Amino acid sequence: MEAWNPPAFPFGNFAQHVTMCPYTSIKNVLDVSSKQNGHVIDYRLWMPGVMIADNDAAVKELLSGKVTIPALRSLGDNLPPYKRLFGRGLFMISSDDWLRQHRIASKGMSSSSMDYAATLVSEQVQAEFERLELAISGDGKTAAEVEQMRKELGISVDAEGEVQLEPGEFMKNIVSRVLTHVAFGQGMNDEDRNTILRCFNFFYNASLSPTIAVPGFIDSPFPGAREMREAIEDLHGIGYKFIAREREAEANGTPPAERPTLLASLLNAQDEDNSKLDEEEVVHNVFAFMVAGIATTSDSLASNSFLLARDQDVQEKLYEEVKNFRTWDEIKKLKYLSAVITEQLRVWPPLIGVPPRTMSEDTDLGGLHLPAGTDVSIHGLALHRRKHVWGEDAEDFRPERFLENGKDSDIKNPLLPSPLPKGIPEEAFVAFGGGVRTCIARPLAMVEMKFVIMELVQRYHVTEVDPEDFGMQIAFPVVFPKRHLRLRLVKRESVTAGESAMVGEPVAA
Repeated sequence: MEAWNPPAFPFGNFAQHVTMCPYTSIKNVLDVSSKQNGHVIDYRLWMPGVMIADNDAAVKELLSGKVTIPALRSLGDNLPPYKRLFGRGLFMISSDDWLRQHRIASKGMSSSSMDYAATLVSEQVQAEFERLELAISGDGKTAAEVEQMRKELGISVDAEGEVQLEPGEFMKNIVSRVLTHVAFGQGMNDEDRNTILRCFNFFYNASLSPTIAVPGFIDSPFPGAREMREAIEDLHGIGYKFIAREREAEANGTPPAERPTLLASLLNAQDEDNSKLDEEEVVHNVFAFMVAGIATTSDSLASNSFLLARDQDVQEKLYEEVKNFRTWDEIKKLKYLSAVITEQLRVWPPLIGVPPRTMSEDTDLGGLHLPAGTDVSIHGLALHRRKHVWGEDAEDFRPERFLENGKDSDIKNPLLPSPLPKGIPEEAFVAFGGGVRTCIARPLAMVEMKFVIMELVQRYHVTEVDPEDFGMQIAFPVVFPKRHLRLRLVKRESVTAGESAMVGEPVAA
């Protein structure tokens, strides 16, 4: 079996994932997989693995409990720094240990927890958009304060009052604030929050370099490795500090309802056998949720913003649906909002695919025999763009495809993506993984994305600053719009009746 692209010494296909145009790499993967029963070889350093790109039977079998649960999780071996940061978290472990943690953590991520989280998410999202508007107007702020706010939020305002936004920065700021509040509650100070964001940025940028996958680098004397170790120690220190606060609150008799944080939920959750997570497992899981959640959710929102800017009809149709709603009970029923988010997750999911499983024994997947020890992953970007599955417009952003089932398109669970179109198998959509290891934080991500997209479209009309330069980038395994790209914000109230928002007056500085 051939690799999707000829590997280059010494990093195999790793650097190619990062440097090659995603459109080209997706085409290569689909072309090569079409000759190999839907599979391709992918080299990480010098070790070959298998990626499934066009074989639904193989995807279904890989994601099943029969294969996934006994399979070993090689993500930590492929990315040693992340193993150090949250190696005992759900994303990194396998087999019986995963089953135990998943049973317990599921108790801490219940639907009642999400009801509380929706209120918190709404408050934080509104607050950040109000801060955005304050940074634009500058009312009551000094020039230095305005400059700092604009830098934090990724905006600029020119002499004519035109506002430009770097969505990656703005969305990362929103999601990090939401997740720190969900994880640790209102008691987090700015110093700890800024430490989390600084360390997150460091790991995020480190993902652009193949050195993050080099065995032993994390323990080397190089400055980057030392900074990496210090960032991990800082994050773990914050986690243990908040565990100590939780223990103190518990000892003082503070009711659980008054401390409904993710950390508290995980610390106090237990399964039917009264088994609980130990403190290290809690800390590793909290930061696994946060690091993964900040990256994937903020990049999904950035992608969504550009897709809306690039399709004015979709943006205006979405505005008409959401313009009169504010609360979770209202927006969780909105079908087009859900369809827009689900279609973005199909066209540009935040991750290149599903993390690899290492076969613990000889296994047959979709007609391919895999010896024990083989790494097997799923190339979600390719899987989501197959024309023989999704139609001739598979490469197009068209949310309406998720509304063509009639009553079957109704939102049955607002914490899940929209129901798939008729005839599309579940395993053809893997934005949140699938099978027995579906992303446990999926409900929270859906809540966040719905509130943020609603606020953005209600407040502003967005257009591209440089539409001819649009492109996507991969910082393995994360997928996002190129960071230099910006959007233009036009205040909705400045668009007069009957006019296109494209000709509205720019936001006044």
